[in-house]
Amino acid sequence: MASAGNPLYLRASLDAIEAGGDLSPDHLPDAVEGYFRRATRDISAQPLLRELLALIAICRKNLTVRELSEISGASQRAVHLEAIRPIRPFLLELGDTYSFFHERFHDFVVREVL
Repeated sequence: MASAGNPLYLRASLDAIEAGGDLSPDHLPDAVEGYFRRATRDISAQPLLRELLALIAICRKNLTVRELSEISGASQRAVHLEAIRPIRPFLLELGDTYSFFHERFHDFVVREVL
């Protein structure tokens, strides 16, 4: 089994099932980073997503959509639709703030996206 006992991988798989994704055994990623790559695969065409990933990665506190909007200059709606929604399964929402759900996603963003 691809999860190899990794609960983060299982959570990502369940989130993909809920989103209606194709999870036939032939399409399962080898590791959770495969789900990270799927969520960020069009990053070059999504400058707001890239910018907000960078902000969340370097910020020392959780950020609200309003704060992300003010920092980026994008509307709150654009922040939600273009940046939060694509990576929502990998974000931790505490109240109205967001941070990365797991250190592995943070490492992936720093290593492969930024």
